[in-house]
Amino acid sequence: GTLISLDETLTQWCTEPSLLMAEAYSENDAQENLNEILKVDPTLEKFPAMKWCMDRNKDGVSGWYMPASNELRDFWKVLYENTDFINDKIVATGVVGATIIKTDYWDTNGYFSSTLSFSDRVESLSFSLFGGVNVSLLSQDAWGDVRAFYKF
Repeated sequence: GTLISLDETLTQWCTEPSLLMAEAYSENDAQENLNEILKVDPTLEKFPAMKWCMDRNKDGVSGWYMPASNELRDFWKVLYENTDFINDKIVATGVVGATIIKTDYWDTNGYFSSTLSFSDRVESLSFSLFGGVNVSLLSQDAWGDVRAFYKF
C-alpha cells in the first residue's frame, strides 16, 4: 500500500532551475527522478519540495518520497471517489499540523510531482473542473503544495 503525509507544505520545486538542469522525466519511477535530482544537487537545498519529502526520513524512518506523476494521478483518482472519507480520516487523526487535501480547483494548482515534462516544466496534479485529474505544467521555480508518499 501507500501512505500520504498528513501534512503538506507550500514551497518551490526548484530555486535555481536555469542553473540546475535535472533530467527527472520518469512518470512512473520516483526513485529515478530523485537520483537525477541528486546528480545536480546532492543536498537537495535547491530543490525544497523534494527536500521536504526526504527530510521525513529520520530517526530510523526511511521510505518517504515525492511521488512521480502517474503515482500521484492514481492517488487523485482514488481521492476523487473518496474525498470526504479521506479528508475526514486525516482530520480524525488529531495530529497537530494534519491538513485536509485541497481539492477545490480554484484553491490550488494541485500537488507537485517529482516529474518534469519534456519541456522541463513540473507536472502538478489536481482535480479538473470537469471531473477527473488535471495536469498543470508549472515553471520549475513555481511555488506549490507538496505531500510526501510512503510505500509499504
